[in-house]
Amino acid sequence: MESSAGAAARDGVGKGPRERVRQAVMGATKELLKEVGFARLTVDAIAERSGVGKATVYRWWSNRADVAMDALLEERAPIGWFVQEGPALENLRTQLLVATEFLGGPTGRMVAGLVGDAQHDPQIAAAFRQRFLGPLFDLTRRLLAQAVEEGDVRPDVDPDTLIDMLTGSLYFRLLVTGEPLSAGRTERLIDAVMRGARP
Repeated sequence: MESSAGAAARDGVGKGPRERVRQAVMGATKELLKEVGFARLTVDAIAERSGVGKATVYRWWSNRADVAMDALLEERAPIGWFVQEGPALENLRTQLLVATEFLGGPTGRMVAGLVGDAQHDPQIAAAFRQRFLGPLFDLTRRLLAQAVEEGDVRPDVDPDTLIDMLTGSLYFRLLVTGEPLSAGRTERLIDAVMRGARP
């Protein structure tokens, strides 16, 4: 039976060759990550599942970690990390609720698998920190700095400590307890943590 990734490479109606290949590789990588995890993910398997030549995969991605991170970031894209107009703390609340939805859904299992594999694979650990966590934490630091300027957070509060407290709880549930993530619990977490950071 042909995989959905292989079908994407074959059909690709209305898309250029590069985009058809990218979609096929991304689809195959997502399927494989959910089936076997990063530890058993290989470029050979991606090429076979997607119907794309191995040399073509290496032409666009330097290694399997790059392919895996592109697949993860593509899963994130429909939700997105975005900043709206308005107070920084409201933007921060939105970001954390978006993260709760993302990690609490099917893709959360992909994230959990990559984090687990990162404990033993420096390549995926570096890619995950730089490409997934890095932009998210940079955005959170900017929002907290803006909240200080707006008078909603004390200037003596360490932003990295707040990030650890706010995001650490989400990952603790995802990776350790396996308990469901919910918007209501995230709202309560934000209120409890930020209460101690206010002037």
